[in-house]
Amino acid sequence: MTDLPINADEMQFVSLATEQRLDLKAAEWEVQAAQHEIELMHAEAFRSVEVGLGLERSPAPPSNNQSWAGRAGNLGAQALVNKAYGMPGGAPMVAPFAPKMREIKWTIGPMFQMELPIFDWNQAKVAKAQAMYRQRVAEYENRVQELTRMVRDKVVMLRQARDQVTFYRQSIMPVVQQNLDVARRSYVSGMEELTVYLQVQEDLLMTRLKLLEYQ
Repeated sequence: MTDLPINADEMQFVSLATEQRLDLKAAEWEVQAAQHEIELMHAEAFRSVEVGLGLERSPAPPSNNQSWAGRAGNLGAQALVNKAYGMPGGAPMVAPFAPKMREIKWTIGPMFQMELPIFDWNQAKVAKAQAMYRQRVAEYENRVQELTRMVRDKVVMLRQARDQVTFYRQSIMPVVQQNLDVARRSYVSGMEELTVYLQVQEDLLMTRLKLLEYQ
């Protein structure tokens, strides 16, 4: 609990009350929770998100087994080459229809996979969460305004009470005390009756009670 002087600025009292009011702090937490709910509803639109390390293998090439068409084509091509060179032994070996080498490639690296929604972006739940957030903000602002009004009313009341205490101490109490002294002397000298003296004493007591009330 922090005390402030009565002549402090009103906003200092409002700030202090904002920090100390537990209901206002709870309303602030509800606003934060509603804002977090909106973020969650947006995130739910992406139902499948995967991040990790991927290992992939390229598709295997066709089989290395020579087909009959390929063998026939290679024999025909070799015959033409042999005829061009004039002798079978000195001609280079050719195989234009030979199968490709079976070489399998592996790839490793980071992997990121996400399912993108096309039509359903979780709009209904997002709209509901946004409406709840606006409601929580309105409730919080309403509490702040109510608290500000209450603090200002209290500050005005306290300052008026302070002014009344000062006025009673400096202006009224000395006059009432002086009246009591005069009434006592008059009663002792026989110039006034006892009832007058008691009435002045009652006025002094009532004035003191009023001063205590303001204080």
